Amino acid sequence: MKAKNNIINIYKRKSHSVVWMFFALILFLFFSSCEKYLDKKPEKTLILIESLDDVQVLLNNFLSMNQRGPRHGEPASDNFVISWAVFESYTSFNRPYFIWEADAPSNSGEWNGPYEAVLYANMALSSLEDLQPNITAKEQERWNHLRGAALFFRAFQFHQLLEVFAMPYNSATADTDLGIPLRTDPDVNLKYPRASVQESFDKIILDLKEAADLLPNTSEHQTQPGKDAVYGLLSRVYLSMGNYDAALSNATKALEITNNLVDFNTISFFVNDFEYPEIIFYNSSGGSSIEYSKGTLAPDLLASYDATDLRTSLFFNANGKMVGSYSGEYWNRFIGIAVDEIILTRAECYARNNQLELAVDDLNALLVNRYETGTFTDYVAADFTQVELVKLILLERRKELIYRNIRWMDIRRLNTEADPNYMVGELTKTFVDNPGQTYSLPVGDLRYAFLLPEDVILKGGYKQNPR
Repeated sequence: MKAKNNIINIYKRKSHSVVWMFFALILFLFFSSCEKYLDKKPEKTLILIESLDDVQVLLNNFLSMNQRGPRHGEPASDNFVISWAVFESYTSFNRPYFIWEADAPSNSGEWNGPYEAVLYANMALSSLEDLQPNITAKEQERWNHLRGAALFFRAFQFHQLLEVFAMPYNSATADTDLGIPLRTDPDVNLKYPRASVQESFDKIILDLKEAADLLPNTSEHQTQPGKDAVYGLLSRVYLSMGNYDAALSNATKALEITNNLVDFNTISFFVNDFEYPEIIFYNSSGGSSIEYSKGTLAPDLLASYDATDLRTSLFFNANGKMVGSYSGEYWNRFIGIAVDEIILTRAECYARNNQLELAVDDLNALLVNRYETGTFTDYVAADFTQVELVKLILLERRKELIYRNIRWMDIRRLNTEADPNYMVGELTKTFVDNPGQTYSLPVGDLRYAFLLPEDVILKGGYKQNPR
């Protein structure tokens, strides 16, 4: 192992250039000992970053920056079911997340993937600092955009990690709940302790606010962020914290820049198109095979779609299996920022603020584009109490944002708020072909935070999540 560690020489500075040495794209970063990565020969073993173009190339690494999200959330949610026979046939890699197994450490990839993107972002940020003294006035705007993008990428993955490896945000306990290591330096030899949940969210918000000041309104390519993506992510982050005023404000800012909705009557299937009009920022995570190949839609969720709701044919096949998403691939889940999520976030915030007419306006704007032409009847605010409307919007979030890891975030936040009107309650997994076998996750259970991988604990010296 010593020889392997010697391969990674993090960086050297010469004049105002930065030399980054890394083997196999530094895929075992500061934590992984996976042999499979060591078997791959890197295309380049030396990256010389001495210009803004070089930094852009670093952030344009699609595999590392846009396909590294964790996968635990969706199988842990209540969106799909499997048979006992299928469950028994799957390996330990797939099963623990589905049944919230208490003592099963997470797969290393769930941690390594997001932190790979964090490493690249930190490499970009450090390089930009070194390049700053030689930046001309003409280049300053581009320097700003690159720094804003790197800050966004890091914040995006920090939030993804929090929703998997930390307990849900609770203002009463956030200062002491274990968060994540907030790695801000590209030197992988530096040791970072786990910050608190509060410190973790504070850092995410701080980075995103700076990014918003640096980035243009929109990006030329949806694989890179603009202000609209920053505000969209901020609305998601604040929603996960239960800060509805801030979520509302940022959702509105995002929609003032980009508010493109596609009429589902005009498409027959999703294609792998990163510039699909509703996408503001593209990011994805691989799907756990336990849900995309053998899982079927939960019966209560399937029954909630109306007969003329076009999402049933675009998202699922006749057997209730997932067949499509913004990624264009049923096995590669879209987890980025899109207009439909932001609209539903704003609608929920409006409803919670008792601004029912505005909430209904947003809901109608979305749903008229999801039903067969002429079959959707607008909702009227006067027909709802506040509680009824919030419940309807939460249901639409589940139906619209399926397989994006959003449902797991929503379950966590709603159960943590403990408002009996909106709590999801105890989660239960049952099997039609083995009714005697049941797995449950009570509200407030420590298993809402998955265990860190064993090799991460060993190499990083981190505290493990309690059980």
